[in-house]
This record gives sequence, structure tokens and C-alpha cells, in this order.
Amino acid sequence: MPRRTLFALSLACGVVALFFTVWIVAPAPSYNLWLVSVVASEWSLWFGALGLAGVALSLLARAAGVSQTVMRLALILGLLAALLSLFPPLTAWREASARDIRLSLRRYISGSLADAQGGRAPVTFTYATNANPGGRALELDAYLPATENAQPRPAVVVVHGGSWSAGARSDFPRWNWWLVGEGYAVFDADYRLAPQPNWRTATGDVKCAVGWVRANALRFNVDPQRIALYGRSAGGHLALLAAYTTGDTRLPPTIS
Repeated sequence: MPRRTLFALSLACGVVALFFTVWIVAPAPSYNLWLVSVVASEWSLWFGALGLAGVALSLLARAAGVSQTVMRLALILGLLAALLSLFPPLTAWREASARDIRLSLRRYISGSLADAQGGRAPVTFTYATNANPGGRALELDAYLPATENAQPRPAVVVVHGGSWSAGARSDFPRWNWWLVGEGYAVFDADYRLAPQPNWRTATGDVKCAVGWVRANALRFNVDPQRIALYGRSAGGHLALLAAYTTGDTRLPPTIS
């Protein structure tokens, strides 16, 4: 491979990897860069691998006769990106160790490359028909075990993220199928997005989804007394609001 090509590839790997990983530790000054930081944190080891690829290419470039100064630049960029990429997994490892939870690099890699639907597709149901202007229905995706249990299983209602103004149900299906494998029935729900004042309406939608699951517990062999809420990012906020305002007339469930 020509020396210039080797250097260009090594530098490109280092620059791209560093661009993403730097936002893992640096405060994002804009919303778009905050989104970059989220992606970088979730996929940090892959960006670290990209940085190490840049390091390997820079060493090949050195062997091919590229100048020391140019080679060192690509080497430093790649190594710095690789180091920054370790921050999320090391933080996760520290928290997991404190709680005696085992983490697996093999499962991290295989989970990233696995079939997003676990070999099956969720089933979509409508849980509210008159929540939106124009009558657009609110739906949820049901992720169910392939085999039935003798006893009713616990359920998880998933509330997606997206800064209250974006995102969609089933945006992380691998996690849903993982929960199914752990013995849960999973229901990944829509809710109304901003710009309308959706801290009220979205919370009502989440409560309505929980009520729908509870009302259909027998149909899905779910224990109506063991329904948990699981929210990501903005969904975590809505899940907390819904969970801790049960019976609060100021935040009623959406009329289904």
C-alpha cells in the first residue's frame, strides 16, 4: 500500500475516533454534539478499536518510510482516542463490581452484532385511540417469550428516549429481547412528543400503557402486580413521573 494512503488512513481513523470519544469526557456545547456524546458513550469500545486501527496503520506507515513527525501525529490521535474510549466500560465495571455483577466483553461484542429482533418480531397493539389530534392511535410493541410459563411472568413497560421530542418505540430491540430472555414480557410504548406540553400528556400516555398491560394481563400471562417501568434518557424522566404520581389527579392516564 502506498505510504500516502497508509498515512491518510491512519490519520482518518485517529481523527474520527478522537472526534467521537472526546465528547465522552468533554461537556457538549450544543444539542447535536450531545447526541454525538451519547453515541460515543454507548459504542465507546468500537471507537477505541478504530483508534487502535489508526495506531496500527501509523506503525505500518512508519515502516513504509513516512516521516517521524507525521507518524507520531497519527499515533497520538489513535492512542488518545483508545484511552478515552475506556472511560465508559471502566465506569461500568466499577459500578458492577460494587454490586457483584459480572460483565462480559464477549456479550458486549456479540450483542452489538446480533440480530436486532432475536430471530422473532414483536407484535404491535393499539393501547389508545383518541390521544392525538386527528385520532392517530398510540401503539406498543409486545416482546413475548416463545414458550409459556405455568406461572404469570413479570412485565416491563419500556419508555423510549429522544429529548421528549424525538425517538420511537422499539429503538433498542436487542435490550427488549434480552429482558425476554431473562423471563420478562416487554411492552415498548409510544407516547406523544413535544412541542406540545408533553410532560403532562406523555406521562398520561405512559400511565395508559401500563393500564393497558394490566387490563390485558391474562391475555399475555402477565402478573398485574409485577409491572415495572423502564425508561431511557427522557423516557426515564417520564417513567419516574408515571411511577411516583399514581392516583395524582393532576397527571391522569390518557383516555384510551
